[in-house]
Amino acid sequence: MENEMGTGMLTYEEAVQLARQHIESLRPIEGWVWRLSEGVRVKGGWYFDYAADRLPSNPPGPGTGFGYAPSFLVTDSGLVRPVGWPELRQLQGG
Repeated sequence: MENEMGTGMLTYEEAVQLARQHIESLRPIEGWVWRLSEGVRVKGGWYFDYAADRLPSNPPGPGTGFGYAPSFLVTDSGLVRPVGWPELRQLQGG
């Protein structure tokens, strides 16, 4: 089965390109900047954590002040979808 990128399984480079587009499409969070995490190959695609870095102008405090699913999946068909806590545990083998 071919994906939208023309192959059966996305290469890491293809997945990173789609993941970067996804991260860049997220709304900005005041005092934070989105960062693309390293992807991990899992069944059906590539798994990425949502990651954000605190800007120097943002004083330290508890938490990040925003909520997202912990991660997202770039599927072999080229779709990007959030991964919630229950599915994250399954992907991590727990």
